[in-house]
Amino acid sequence: MTPIRSFIAAGLLVWAAVATVLLVEKRGAAPSGEASRVRDAESVDVPAKRPERDYFRPTPDGGTGPRGGTVYVPVYSTLYLGHGVAQPNLAVTLSVRNTSPAQGLTVRRITYYDTAGNAVQRFIDTPHALAAMGTAEFYIDLTDGRGGPGANFVVEWSASEGASDPLIEAVMVGGVGSRGISLISRGQTIDGPLSR
Repeated sequence: MTPIRSFIAAGLLVWAAVATVLLVEKRGAAPSGEASRVRDAESVDVPAKRPERDYFRPTPDGGTGPRGGTVYVPVYSTLYLGHGVAQPNLAVTLSVRNTSPAQGLTVRRITYYDTAGNAVQRFIDTPHALAAMGTAEFYIDLTDGRGGPGANFVVEWSASEGASDPLIEAVMVGGVGSRGISLISRGQTIDGPLSR
């Protein structure tokens, strides 16, 4: 076989394999093994299995501190690919990390906004205390595309004098076919608090 024919034959085999995978995904064939566990974990009907967060509870005194801020975190619950045709959904995890080794942090409010700037979901509306060096996470499911490509979280926080600023970022993961997509987006302090 000539090199050109070998190249064409290999290309046809690759296209056949891709078409088979896409056909199986489209028909919803039952996945096996690890793929089945991943699909179950991403399903809206399967409750998230997270440990109880004893270190992140509502604070009875309101948790006001002399310092604080409002942080804007851009997220992408969908992306445009291939001339804007493909629009894969991404799972989003917001991570609020108390970077202070000895002092607690109060998370006052967390709101999720869509591309148009509409409040889609309020995750926290009452002050919650986050222990020193603790992390609280908030999840937007892969199947939830309400936010769109211009979605964002707004996090309001306060702390006592001498405490470190929190580290607030979002991790987004998803995929198209056999390609994985992962992004990290770090929060930016803005003027606030917001009243919406």
